[in-house]
Amino acid sequence: MKSFYEEENNSDVYVIGANRTKEDQDDKYWSGNSQFKGGYSDYHTGRSFDIGIFPTDGSLTGYYSPRGVYGYIDEHAAEYGFVVRFPEGKETFTGEHARTYTYRYVGIPHAVYMRQNNLCLEEYIDAVKGYTNEKPLEVAAGKKLYQVYYVPANKTGDTEVPVPSNKTHFVSGNNVDGFIVTVIMN
Repeated sequence: MKSFYEEENNSDVYVIGANRTKEDQDDKYWSGNSQFKGGYSDYHTGRSFDIGIFPTDGSLTGYYSPRGVYGYIDEHAAEYGFVVRFPEGKETFTGEHARTYTYRYVGIPHAVYMRQNNLCLEEYIDAVKGYTNEKPLEVAAGKKLYQVYYVPANKTGDTEVPVPSNKTHFVSGNNVDGFIVTVIMN
């Protein structure tokens, strides 16, 4: 937001919805405003949020859309690790109607790759399953090179996740069946 404010000399964009309780999400589900019951929504993670546009002159107030100067946010979100959570044309993958105003933090290399390849989060998670620590996905983002790979969860107990001992790395569960490992190579 700060980058947008400075670049466009505009402070009309605000976060208008973020972390929701199970009860809040259930209310949205039962009122028909979401297909997900409480406990099954990105908003519970604290990583998703909605943004709105509220110009000081009172015009065009409402949900964010990447039009005009506001397109800067959509164009640069991946550089900060954010993606449009429910992009247009991806409803069959996300299970939600498209909306340009909901963003999710996924991390810089993941967001950059998703944007470059026009993938929603569900498609990306499936794509990463094709990469292992022996044959990782390589993603260049800014001046950094990342390797990303998938490790399936052991269904009968603990899972050993191979990670390099000499590189900074992050391990994240995919909330379904395994782990995504991200390694900073430089």
